[in-house]
Amino acid sequence: MKRLRGLALSLCLLLIFCGLAVAGDTGSRFGAAGQGTIISMSDIHFDPLLSTDKVVANRIKNSGYLRWQEIYASSSDKHISRIGDETNYNLLASALAQMKLSCPSPDFILFSGDLLAHKFRKYRTEVFVHNERAYRAFVKQTLEFIGWKIHRTFPRTHVVFTLGNNDSYEDYKIEPNGSFLHDTMNLYFTDYLKAGPAELDSFARTFKTSGNYAFCPTGWSGNLILSLNDIFFSGKNGCGDYGWQQLEWLEKQLKTAKKNKQKVWIIFHIPPGVDAWSTVNKGHTVLYWDDLHKDKDSKTFGDKFQELIRAYSFEVKGMFAGHTHMDHFRLVLSSNHNPLAYVHITPAISPEFGNNPGFQVLTYDIKSFSVTDFDTYYYDGAAWKKEYDFDAAYGKALYDTSNLAAIYNQLSKDAALRRSFIDYYAVANKEANDITDRNWKAYWCGIGELSAGDFKACYP
Repeated sequence: MKRLRGLALSLCLLLIFCGLAVAGDTGSRFGAAGQGTIISMSDIHFDPLLSTDKVVANRIKNSGYLRWQEIYASSSDKHISRIGDETNYNLLASALAQMKLSCPSPDFILFSGDLLAHKFRKYRTEVFVHNERAYRAFVKQTLEFIGWKIHRTFPRTHVVFTLGNNDSYEDYKIEPNGSFLHDTMNLYFTDYLKAGPAELDSFARTFKTSGNYAFCPTGWSGNLILSLNDIFFSGKNGCGDYGWQQLEWLEKQLKTAKKNKQKVWIIFHIPPGVDAWSTVNKGHTVLYWDDLHKDKDSKTFGDKFQELIRAYSFEVKGMFAGHTHMDHFRLVLSSNHNPLAYVHITPAISPEFGNNPGFQVLTYDIKSFSVTDFDTYYYDGAAWKKEYDFDAAYGKALYDTSNLAAIYNQLSKDAALRRSFIDYYAVANKEANDITDRNWKAYWCGIGELSAGDFKACYP
């Protein structure tokens, strides 16, 4: 085997045996017929104080996280969050229990960001008034409890995560070398990633500075996941210069991966391109990533990102995001509109924005690191159900860029297929009305037209 060079690759070598050990410990199907299975989830938005039992909420606020399970178990509140709510304890516990039933031994878990509820911004000023230290301790306790709960369900399973815009002391305000990254580095490494102590220095060098890292999740050293902190790409963050540093880091990792013939997944929270819902409701094009902060060549973050993915499309076998709370995808196209790569957007556990709570079980080819299929599960207000299987629902044998491009093209012409896509988008919530017969084209254009100019040409 060729000697692997570079920071990310050193981490991979260290983790090869770790990945195999975890798979063995959990009874994973890793290696069976060359196929692997993972759980993909996003946007938990857990609110530990969301309860009709005010006594319980008060006890949680004043107790260490290791007592929370006992406190919740003693509560009279057994309701599971409804559409419009964030995730309460009962929904979190129910979702994890269903994941265990649907995929008892995942090779790893992919989490696309946002562990904390939106309401934390209010807790800072309304619950922990003039006590910043107590507020920050409560944030950490919440993160520790979620990690503890996941690993109680899936012992020693790697949770390969990315940071969301709510994963900080203040919404969107992750600061490079800031207190949140320093305060939570060991927590994320130990409670989520579950890597060995030998890998901590490599992880710390990038995570503590910018919240990004590289990780090999399985025993196959040819597979690499890059966790990109794209919160720096948002105009709401205010640290745009670090967005360029993120892209420089990404380019170096992809260049090294190409040299060493590795296959790459990239995980980030906010998808590139247009926020179709905001665009429809505000009457003008709204981008997820800042397009005012440009480099010396007048390129935006989105421009540079697409340029990198086009250059390394052979190495990039999948990209994964969350943030929208819905079930959909995006495509990176060449200048000639040929499909080169996809962004898989995983629906949220939180039902706050009109979706049913959902998660997905993905199968992938271990050697090529290509996703082959996925199943989506959702909670309908009474029970968890399997919503759809990608292959069966769309009549495609593989979940890959070419098949997604074929679906994308067909959606504009096939009303029945479009109806199915709309149903899946809100995770089987029949009352959802984000996409209508009047505005569907905005959502369709958003799949493949990722720049403001291209989108406007598609949806004037």
